[in-house]
Amino acid sequence: MRKLLDKIWDWMKSTAWFQVVILVGVVVAVVLCISPITKGIQGAISNAERVKYFEYHRISYNETMEKIDNIENNEFAVLFVSGNGASTYEQGIDDYEGSSKAVPIYIFNTAVSDENKTDYNADEAWYNYYKVTTQMMTGFRNASLDIYNTWKSSTVDNDKEVSQTSEYPDPASDPASLLNSPTLVWFRKTANIDDSLKTKSTVLNPVDNAEKDYHVAKVYLTIQDSSSEKDNIRTLQGLQKFFHSSIIGA
Repeated sequence: MRKLLDKIWDWMKSTAWFQVVILVGVVVAVVLCISPITKGIQGAISNAERVKYFEYHRISYNETMEKIDNIENNEFAVLFVSGNGASTYEQGIDDYEGSSKAVPIYIFNTAVSDENKTDYNADEAWYNYYKVTTQMMTGFRNASLDIYNTWKSSTVDNDKEVSQTSEYPDPASDPASLLNSPTLVWFRKTANIDDSLKTKSTVLNPVDNAEKDYHVAKVYLTIQDSSSEKDNIRTLQGLQKFFHSSIIGA
């Protein structure tokens, strides 16, 4: 039986039509494989090139408050954004973080709230960890509003600053509406905050109804400098101006 099957197979291989069938089958298989392979390569390249700064520098409300409580040891900044609205700035922030004496910048997503839970509840533990409330965001708003207005006025006709023209939004029903997206806040120890600003960020914290010094030194609603056409360069230069000093008019 085995010998008979081998003879049949040899005969089929010797016929032209069978060779054509085999050839067509090979071509079809190659064509079908090209698209998945190409997509796989493109996906690998895209993932390798994708800036992961935001992914690795998320910060929660509790983490932010803990850092503020220990601000005398290390200063830091927080970029408050709503959802994925800050992807434009990611490469520029990553470039800034690679420079010498850079101030650490963390990313705070103000949209992780009950109003948007369906967008974030795939991982319940993640959602609960980063969730924010109106009370939390009200504290940040009240602690930074007056300081922003002070810096806003100082950026007029000041080439050492990024011109600030935006206004704080009128609060709506969701926590994210209490701050612009983005809002960049620099938290510093008391000795490094301008004398005219030292008391402006001490406000009632609605979370625990106690007076809280948030140690806000500087606030921007416009991050990018306008001196370049490339987003990453504009962000980098804007951050360099933001962090150059906490002295009004410097």
